[in-house]
Amino acid sequence: METENKDDVVVEDVIVEDDTQSVEEIEAEAKALEGEIRELKKLKEVDELRFNQTRRLEKAKEKLEELRQPQKPTEQKRDVDVRDLITLGKLDIPEGSEEAKILEKYKTAGIISDYKSGLDNVAIKAEFEAIKAKNNAAIIVDENDTDGYIKSKKESISQYRKSGEVPNDPKIQKDIALDNLKEMGL
Repeated sequence: METENKDDVVVEDVIVEDDTQSVEEIEAEAKALEGEIRELKKLKEVDELRFNQTRRLEKAKEKLEELRQPQKPTEQKRDVDVRDLITLGKLDIPEGSEEAKILEKYKTAGIISDYKSGLDNVAIKAEFEAIKAKNNAAIIVDENDTDGYIKSKKESISQYRKSGEVPNDPKIQKDIALDNLKEMGL
């Protein structure tokens, strides 16, 4: 109820109810509507459950159909694998090497049909060259390393102080010069 004060007159808004229905009739109507709501909710839950179970059934049928399909003959795959192994053997490429993995990757992707045809593929040739370059770089580093290890900056400076020989590496020369300046207090 709302009340307003207008020149000392009180005005009230009153909700007028239907006086023709009794309390029992209103209660019965409310119960009937609540019962209808419960029934509709049950129907909705049943529909949801039916949808979920139908989808589950479809997935199970698909899975079963997948499993029932005959597998591709493995002998044909073995023939191809044997040919690929022969190709690897001719090229002296170990089966688990990086090169073999590259060839397998391209074959699995469907870019090449067998390893022999993959040897003519430009991308595979480039990857092989990258592997060769990486391996050659490691060999070159090993050949230049006469002491069996790379000298640290401190070792290079102490070697210079003992022998007086200036190393050829410009970076080490810079480190020596900076160390000399540091000793002089500059």
